[in-house]
Order: sequence, then C-alpha cells, then structure tokens
Amino acid sequence: MGISRKRGFTYTWIPTHLADAAGRMSPRSLLLALKRAATISSGKFAGHEYALHFQAIQDGVVAASSIRIEEIKEDYPWVEPLLEAARGISVPCDPMDLTNLWTSDRLAEVRSAGAKLAPRRFTTDLNRKDTPAALVDDLVELSVLYRTEDGRLNMPDIFRVGFGIKRKGGVKPPR
Repeated sequence: MGISRKRGFTYTWIPTHLADAAGRMSPRSLLLALKRAATISSGKFAGHEYALHFQAIQDGVVAASSIRIEEIKEDYPWVEPLLEAARGISVPCDPMDLTNLWTSDRLAEVRSAGAKLAPRRFTTDLNRKDTPAALVDDLVELSVLYRTEDGRLNMPDIFRVGFGIKRKGGVKPPR
C-alpha cells in the first residue's frame, strides 16, 4: 500500500485499482504498477515525504492497465472493438448507453474476431444469440464489467483506464 498526500488529504492506495470486477488482481499488474510508481517517485518526486507519490501511483496504474488490456485482447480479441466503441463514455452507465454504441459494424467485428475464446452467450445462447445484451453478460462474466445495485454498468480501473473510459474520481485515462 502506498501513502501520499494530495491537497492536504492523505491518499491511501489500495490495489483495488488493479483488480478486475471479481476482485482478482494479476501479480504482474501489481508489480508493474509498484515498480513504475517507485521509479517516478524516486526521480520526479525525490523530496516527497512518502515512498510513493500519488501522481506516480496513478502513472503506475496507467502502465499496468495498458499491459492488462494487451493480455485481454490476446485471449479475447472480441472485447477490443466493443470497448473501443465506448471510448469517452462515463461509467457507471445505463446498459443501453453502452450497447447503443455497438453498431452493426462493431458486432460484425465481434463475429469475425476469430477469437480463441469466443463470447459464449453471444455465439451459443439460443434465446439471445447475436444480441448486445448477451455481449454485456459475456463482459460481466469476464469481470470486465459489473452491475451496480441500481442496474447500471461499471468498469474496474484496470480496464477502464486503458480503454479511455471516464469516471468521476479515480485514475484518469491517458489522453
């Protein structure tokens, strides 16, 4: 856990920024984020009173997110066209706000992604095959998205940052 100060408040970083929607975290993501945060803190913020500066921690999360995005794209190439279409959207959002961004061209990309691990519900569910709602459930099953208590969709920082999806508070996606 890194601790830093930001505008008079103590900022405590807990690796939840690096976990997926099921709370699982890749050791590679944690180590990369900490290494990047330590390198930036010791260089750019050498006189800082804490071991890790909050801006360095955020940069570490951005670096870890880009690695995690590459990993998910390798195993599940169909995820990329869906979440690239959502770039700039703010979460939590209504499921329709997300699925309305998935044009027929995007859905065709999902079908032709040649995925090693295809979207299960989207490709095989007899009642919902080829529907955006099935894709939402597939993304929830992968822990890329999760549903809030009021039914909206949210995304963990480890994916949100790398795909350029916004949220009030938290780590900002790179520009």
